[in-house]
Amino acid sequence: MKIAKKLNKKVTECTNALAKKMVVQNANSACVWLAHQPAFPKEAEQFKKIN
Repeated sequence: MKIAKKLNKKVTECTNALAKKMVVQNANSACVWLAHQPAFPKEAEQFKKIN
């Protein structure tokens, strides 16, 4: 049982890190479609790079 809890914690940490990395990547890129740029969540504004 102890091993399962440790494994679950590691999987959760990795998933959270991957999700944050994806938010940062999406915050700093534009949509590839010419006429489509979906609304950007206000919560993700803090991850934008300032040029």
